[in-house]
Amino acid sequence: MRESVETKNKNIYGKPEISSGHDIAMTSSQWFGAAFFYLINLGRIPMKELWTKKHSRRNLWIGYLVKLIVMVVVVYFVWTYFLV
Repeated sequence: MRESVETKNKNIYGKPEISSGHDIAMTSSQWFGAAFFYLINLGRIPMKELWTKKHSRRNLWIGYLVKLIVMVVVVYFVWTYFLV
């Protein structure tokens, strides 16, 4: 069956793919969270299963934490090796 343009441009949550800056940050955090759990499980759980509404809040918060930790590590290395 042929998909319409409306359903093709929507993500799994039924919203338009990218509509504002907040949605971009939220979606990227959810992807980082899902990728984190995919790597932790060594790929035994398919990414499609991890990227569902059921796991969206968990993925969101883990994604925020992963991004925050990466930012802190980058700032630390820049501070210690380039600014001091």
